[in-house]
Amino acid sequence: MADLITNAMQSAVEERIFPGAVLLVRFRGHLAYQGAFGCAALIPQSEPTTLETVYDLASLTKPLATTTAILCLIQDGRLRLEDSLHTYFPELQGKAVGSATVCHLLHHSSGLPGWRPLFEGIAAQEQQHPGFLGSEAAGKFAVEYIGREPLVNPCGTMSLYSDLGFILLGLMIERATSVSLAQFCRERIYQPLGIQRLMFVPTINGRGGVDGQHVTVASIAPAEDDPWRGRVLRGEVHDENAYALGGIAGHAGMFGTAAAVMMMADAWLNGYLGRSHFFNRELVHRFVSRDSNMPESSRLMRLRNNCAAH
Repeated sequence: MADLITNAMQSAVEERIFPGAVLLVRFRGHLAYQGAFGCAALIPQSEPTTLETVYDLASLTKPLATTTAILCLIQDGRLRLEDSLHTYFPELQGKAVGSATVCHLLHHSSGLPGWRPLFEGIAAQEQQHPGFLGSEAAGKFAVEYIGREPLVNPCGTMSLYSDLGFILLGLMIERATSVSLAQFCRERIYQPLGIQRLMFVPTINGRGGVDGQHVTVASIAPAEDDPWRGRVLRGEVHDENAYALGGIAGHAGMFGTAAAVMMMADAWLNGYLGRSHFFNRELVHRFVSRDSNMPESSRLMRLRNNCAAH
C-alpha cells in the first residue's frame, strides 16, 4: 500500500498536478505513512519539499483557528451560539446582517455573499494614511464594509460559503477576548495541545514576519509570484483580504506543517470520541454533525436549533 501511495504522489508531481506536497496518514491512532514529494519552491530556484515544509493553509484557517476558537469560547462560557452580531459590533445595529448570530456565521447561513474585495478599499486607505494596513482601523473598515452589504438570502434560510462571515467571526473573537486571534489561538489552543508550527504570519510594514515557533521564512513554501504585490509571496499570506487585515483574519492566514494539521485534527477526533476533555464532547458532536435541513449546505455543523431565521 505504501508503494502505491508513493507512486501516486510522485506521478502527480511528474504530471504537474502540483509542484510538491507532504502527505501524512494515521490509521487507528498510529502514523501509517508519511512522505514529502516534489518541490516546495520553483522560483527563483528549485527547493525540495521536506516533512518540515510550512504551507499557507488558506481556508483551513476557518476550522483550525476560528471555529476551534469559537468552540473554546463557548466551552469557557465567554460566548454563546445565539449571540447576535450587534452584541459585539454595535456599529452593525440595524444593518442587514446585524441580527445574524454566531451560529449563522459558523453555518454560513447569515445571508452574506461569499467574497468582496475588501483589500482594495484598505489599500486605498493605506496610500492616504500609511500604517492603515493591518491596523485596528482596517478591522473597523472591514466591519463597516460588510455591514453595508445587502444579504444574498434571508438570514437562516440557506447556506452560502462566505469568507465575509468568517472575517466577522475572527474580529468577534478579538473583541470578546481583547487579544488578537493569533494570540488567543496560540495561548488557548496550540500551546496547551503541544502543537508547534501552526501559526499566523502577521503582515509587518507590508511584508511578512513569522510569528515565533522557530519557523524561518526559508522553511515556508512560496505561494505565487503575485502581480498585485509585485513579488513572490513567501512568509506572507496569499489571500489579499487577509493580507490587508494584517495577516491575521478569521477566514485565512494560518500557516503550518502537515504534522501540525494532523495534531489539530487528532484533538478534534479525541474530543469527539471522548478520549480527551480538552474539547467538550457534546459541543464537538454538535459542530461536526451534518445538517440535512439547510438548503445547499454541505457544512458539517448541525447548529440549526440555534439558527432561527431573523
